[in-house]
Amino acid sequence: MKRKERYMGMFCGLGSSVLLKELDHVQLNFENVVEWAMEHLQKDDRIIWFLSLVQRGALLRIRNSSGRSIRPKIRRKIERKLKGFDDDRVLADLESDFTMNWPHYQSLAGMYQATLMKDYSFHFRKGKRLSPKSAGEILRDFEEMEERLQKLVGGDRFCTDGKPYLELENEWTWFAVDEGQSCQEAQAMRHCGNGGGRHGDILLSLREPVRKRDLLFWKPHLTFILNNGVLGEMKGHANTRPEKQFFPQISQLLFRSEIREVRGGGYLPQNNFAFCDMSIAQQEQSLQANPDLVVDPFGDDGQVLLEGKIFRWIESRTPDFPPRFTKRMDSSSSWVVFQMAVRSSKRTAWVSYAWCSLRKGMLGRLFLEREDFDEALSSSLVDILLLPAFKGFSMDQDPLSYGSDWGVTLTRKGCCKIMRRKPVYFRNSSLSAVWSLAGLSRAYLSVLNDRFGFSFRKTEDGIALRRFDSPLRFARETSNGRYIRSIQRLQEKSISGLPDESPFEVPWLKVRPVKKQKNSNELSLVLTAEGSSLFFEIMDFQALRDFRGLVPEIIYRFGLRTPSRN
Repeated sequence: MKRKERYMGMFCGLGSSVLLKELDHVQLNFENVVEWAMEHLQKDDRIIWFLSLVQRGALLRIRNSSGRSIRPKIRRKIERKLKGFDDDRVLADLESDFTMNWPHYQSLAGMYQATLMKDYSFHFRKGKRLSPKSAGEILRDFEEMEERLQKLVGGDRFCTDGKPYLELENEWTWFAVDEGQSCQEAQAMRHCGNGGGRHGDILLSLREPVRKRDLLFWKPHLTFILNNGVLGEMKGHANTRPEKQFFPQISQLLFRSEIREVRGGGYLPQNNFAFCDMSIAQQEQSLQANPDLVVDPFGDDGQVLLEGKIFRWIESRTPDFPPRFTKRMDSSSSWVVFQMAVRSSKRTAWVSYAWCSLRKGMLGRLFLEREDFDEALSSSLVDILLLPAFKGFSMDQDPLSYGSDWGVTLTRKGCCKIMRRKPVYFRNSSLSAVWSLAGLSRAYLSVLNDRFGFSFRKTEDGIALRRFDSPLRFARETSNGRYIRSIQRLQEKSISGLPDESPFEVPWLKVRPVKKQKNSNELSLVLTAEGSSLFFEIMDFQALRDFRGLVPEIIYRFGLRTPSRN
C-alpha cells in the first residue's frame, strides 16, 4: 500500500472534509491535509500525530451533529479515538494555527541545524504509553526554542551575500539575494532567512553601511521577499513589524516599477509591513512613482456603504484575501472594509485600515491594520453599525470585552448611542460591563429590555420596572396570602390601598400611583437611582421568563414588608 493511501485510510467513512471553524464555515479537505503533512512533517510519528488531530476533530463534529444517524462502526470508532480527550482539547487542536506556523519552525530548524528542534517529540510518555501533545503546547515549546536560539546566535550582524539592488541616500542599500534564502541574513536578523521559501523567491535586504577602519560592512535591518513582482513577507529584526524609521527606504523600494503588489502573508502575517503604515505623504509619493502598484488586498472595487470626503466603508467579496490576520472566508461571506483615499496626480487609491467579516448580516471580529487608527474610522463606526443591513455581532464578539478592537475603536458616547438605537450589538456583553459604561441611562435600559424582553422605562429619579392596574393586582403577584389580605383591608380604607413606604425590605424600591387620571388606581413599580447598581448586580434576570416572575424574584432577593394595620 502506498504511503498516502495508508494515511488516507485514517479518514475512511468520515467523508471528504471536516468543518474547521463553525463560525467561518471553512472546510478542511482530508486529501489536502495528508499532502500537507507529508510535505512539512516528513517523519511518520509527526504525520500520524497531525492526522490523528484532524481525525479526532472530524469524529467530534460527527458525534455532535444534530439529526445525523451514526453507523455502529463509526460510533465505536468515535468512542475509541475520543477516549481521554475532552471536547475543548479536540476543538482547540483542530482550530489551532499549527499549519500556518509550523513551516517557519521547520525552516528555522534546517537553517540553524537546531538539534533540539529536529529531535523534538510530539508525544510525551505516560508510563509505557505515548500520549500526543496538544498543538498549542508544541507551538509554545518551539517558540521558546526559537527565543533561546536567537540569544545563542548573537554576535556578528553583518552580511556579505547578495548584490546591490537599489542604492539610497547615505549609502544605505537594498541588496538582492537571488537564491531566495540566506543563512547570513537568518543569523544576523534572527529569523529563518526564508529557509522554507518558494521557487522564484528573491530575498531583498535593507542594509546599513558600517565602516570599521578601512573596511566596509553591511548591517541588515529589513528582510522582504519578492516573487514575480509581489512582496510577500516584509519583516524587521526577529520577525517584528518594520519600524517607522525605515519607511522612507521602503517607500523608495516601492518606486520600482517591477514591484507590482504589496501583499504580505507567510509566518506571523500580522507583523508584515503594510502600505498604510506609512504616512499619507509617503503613500502618495510611492503611487506617484509607481502608479500601477497594487497596495490593498480589497482593491478599489466594492459596494459603497458609507462615504465621506477622505474615507469610505465598502462591502467587498474578495475571496483570495491574503492570510494577514484571518483565514480565507467561505463563498457565502463578504468583508466590511474601512478605507482611506490616497491621491496622486495619476490615480486615487483606496487603502484599507480596518475590516471585519460579514455573514448573513452578522459582523465578525474587527481587524485594525494599525493601532493609531484614523479619527474618521472612530467617528464613522457608529453610522456604519446602525445601517439596517447589519443584524449584530457574531456569537464570539463582545465590544466591551478586554482587547476587543470594536471596543478600542468606539468611544463611550458612540457605544451609548448604539445601545439606545441598536442594543442587539451588546447581547454578548456582561450587564456589569454595560452598567460600568452607561450607568443608569436609557442606553442601559435599552440593552436590558432587548436581552430579556422587558419594557423598563427611565423616570426622573430612577427606572419604572412594571405597571399594575390596581394595588390588589400588585399584591396578588406577590403570591403572599398575608400580604394580599393586608392590601384588601387597606383598600377598603383608602383609594390607593398601599402605604407610602416601600413594600419591600429596601427603601429604594417603591410603588407609586401613575398620574394619568384623577381616580385611576394604576400603579408603577419604581427603582430609584440610589439602589440601581445593587439591584442589577443581585437580580438574576436570566431566570425570568416574563413579567410574571419579576415581583417574586424581587421578593426572593430583597424581602417583602407586610403593611401595618393602622
